[in-house]
Amino acid sequence: MINYDLDILFFSKHKLWKLERILEVTDLEKEKFYQTLEEFNQKLENQGLKKLEYKNECLAICDKIENFEETRYSINQKTFILSEVERRSLIYLLIFTNESSLSIALFQKYLQVSKNTVLSDLKKLREELMSKNIQIEYSRKKGFYLNFEEKILQEKAWDYLQNLSEDAGFYILSKVLNDKDPLTIFKNNQLLKKIMQELQIEVVYSRYLSTLMFASLLKCRGFEKGSENINELLKSLIIGMSDGKNTIEQDNGLYRMAFNIMENVMKLAAIEFDDFTKTFMALLAHLTPAYYRLKNHFELKNVLLERIKKEYHSLFLLMDNVLQPLKEEVGEISESEKAYFVILFGGEIYKNKYSGKSLKAIVLCVNGISSSLIMQKRLESLFPTMEFILSARVSHFEKLPINSYDIIFSTVPVKSDKKVYLMSAFPEQREENKLYNQVLQDFQLPGFIKPSAQTILDSIEPYIIIKKPASKLDLIKIIEKKIKSY
Repeated sequence: MINYDLDILFFSKHKLWKLERILEVTDLEKEKFYQTLEEFNQKLENQGLKKLEYKNECLAICDKIENFEETRYSINQKTFILSEVERRSLIYLLIFTNESSLSIALFQKYLQVSKNTVLSDLKKLREELMSKNIQIEYSRKKGFYLNFEEKILQEKAWDYLQNLSEDAGFYILSKVLNDKDPLTIFKNNQLLKKIMQELQIEVVYSRYLSTLMFASLLKCRGFEKGSENINELLKSLIIGMSDGKNTIEQDNGLYRMAFNIMENVMKLAAIEFDDFTKTFMALLAHLTPAYYRLKNHFELKNVLLERIKKEYHSLFLLMDNVLQPLKEEVGEISESEKAYFVILFGGEIYKNKYSGKSLKAIVLCVNGISSSLIMQKRLESLFPTMEFILSARVSHFEKLPINSYDIIFSTVPVKSDKKVYLMSAFPEQREENKLYNQVLQDFQLPGFIKPSAQTILDSIEPYIIIKKPASKLDLIKIIEKKIKSY
């Protein structure tokens, strides 16, 4: 996990810190501090560096940590590679910071590419921005700068942030933002935590880093006179990136909107919800942040978009009509945002009724309520004799009594004395079969161990002839579909 909570300790003149003072300046709980310190020491060890000493509730920071950002992101600066899309995105974001000294040479330094590559990327970026009428200008006094309406420039910055990988892309951005003031991102991290505490909500785990970087970019750029108050903008962003559980207000019209959407999906998709109230509340929890995202143009990219369009083709086509109440309020809805609603409703396809449940399992998915729900539905279809408890936050999971569950299915690594199965929120058929077989073996559950499609093909291949245009891959796909139907 990428963390900035301890930066104030690393870049202070003080070399010895008592626990009481650490908790005061970092605003961390004791257990969270221990966890963060352990994670950072592990990164230092992986980089071949000396671990920080913590004894008798005192932390010693004797030496300055060289190549600090490389350690934070577990990056080898000499071998990492940026994609062309990431390079163009970073060039825009660096210009967005309003840093007056930006030059071709500086782009070369940060991106670690040649002058010709930077010039080529700049040319393509300028062409890319023409559709929005955004211009990249240059002067000796200002360096590179952006010329267009501030709100549009901010929206584009958010879009380009979505193109960055958590390792190389965000590493470069972090390095740039912290170069002049090593506590730039730390301060914005503290600001976001303060706003979240005030709103009593949490940002979804997988969305926090981009939210933090966007806040840091805005602060670095500075707001011109007459522009929106940055804290109000960040509040809207935080709600949009939250899991929606504590953002629901009964007087804001979203109840009525959610009810109308529920009616639409039942009529158009001919779906009957076994538990209308439960599905309605799940929709409301998803709708609230989605409304804030769409209203403020902070849409999320959905890496599963093409797969969702394929697997839920009919339901996806209905989304324009299903989401008409939302569309009337926020305007056009991107395909990526539609896909999240498809996941939420599509989960009903995998839901089956069973009685006599025995084993209790935690479903821990930190990617948002819609992803959590479909993950739960798929697990319910795989293991009908289990009882599932849904958790979209690690903090909630950690508070559950350990004797209240037997198994953990999680999208992120967690420490537990119970059996933990790591899985994708939207698993491929092969991953699903492997998980199914492993759980049946581990807990000696009744059921049929499903061989993989590849295993079946390997067994029968000596006795068959695959004629063109068919291929082994085609045959594997057919076998997987047959396995899935049982």
